[in-house]
Amino acid sequence: RFIEEGLGSENGVLPSLAKIDVRKARTFKAEDKELVLELMMKGESNGAVDVNEKVAGLIRGWFVETGRAVYETSEDRDDGSALENNLATLYEDLGEYHEAGTLRQRNLTNRRQTLGDRDPKTLSSIVNMASLLRAQGRLAEANPLYAEALEAHREVLGSSH
Repeated sequence: RFIEEGLGSENGVLPSLAKIDVRKARTFKAEDKELVLELMMKGESNGAVDVNEKVAGLIRGWFVETGRAVYETSEDRDDGSALENNLATLYEDLGEYHEAGTLRQRNLTNRRQTLGDRDPKTLSSIVNMASLLRAQGRLAEANPLYAEALEAHREVLGSSH
């Protein structure tokens, strides 16, 4: 249920992952707290920053693994769901561009078919696909999508929005 609500919502879990700060974490066992503090003080690390990145990475990995299992059995996987979109974002954050691209393309195709080319969710999917392509250095493919999204936003929302 947590995965469905977290990854399946339009807001997703990414804002929460960005706020992870082990210095503010509460632990249930004293040895857990000691382990975290030891890791923060170890070697030439950047202390809490490194631990925060490690914790966020582990949580992202867990979300991807668990979210993928939920997605594979989801009834709404053919309608351009938020789960599909947010799962693609997690893959992209992990640098797994092939998986992210497969999901982004499927999400865009599904949203075009179910919502139409000018729906705000479809426009968001167009920008997401373009951003993924740009991150991979595929600007020749990204630019037409950015142009399409810009034109559609102006058409739908007006040029002063």
